[in-house]
Amino acid sequence: MIKTKALEQITRIKQALTNFQQNVRQISRKKLIFLLIMIMSLSAAGAMIPSHFMVALSPSVNYRLFYYKSNFQQSELRNGTYVVFDLYTKHHKNCWPCQVVKKIGCIEGDNLHVDENNFYYCNDEYLGTTQPFTKTGDVLYSFYFNGTVPQGKLFAIGDHKDSYDSKYMGFINKSDIKAVALPIL
Repeated sequence: MIKTKALEQITRIKQALTNFQQNVRQISRKKLIFLLIMIMSLSAAGAMIPSHFMVALSPSVNYRLFYYKSNFQQSELRNGTYVVFDLYTKHHKNCWPCQVVKKIGCIEGDNLHVDENNFYYCNDEYLGTTQPFTKTGDVLYSFYFNGTVPQGKLFAIGDHKDSYDSKYMGFINKSDIKAVALPIL
């Protein structure tokens, strides 16, 4: 009788352990599935972040963090909009090409005017002036144009007075705009 009771208790304990192990396995599977879903979600989000955000390292513009909007409408390309394009210049190290952010200062159909003091105006609104030399002493050549901005062209400017922009390199083709850059910070 004692032997039978002991065997029954052992059988119940074994059954309880088996049930406990099954419950632990089920809980662990649920947690594992949840963990895998979280890892996949975070990985997908992490992969998207670099493709949709960009950082401007130059002090050329007032903002540093931008949302990179590569699918944009041509109607979004208007004065004051920040845009991304490739710049080819020997005035900046490793810039053949480099992707830059500038602000549209003058669009096709607007009146661009440069006066005798190298002051640039779009529809009589002051855009900036040029410098004769870079900070390292290289000669800079100003872009001169007085008249209507041609079809399919943009005049891009920086926010900083020393920005290397259309005041030196001339018009940008609208077709060369890679993205609209929406300022965040």
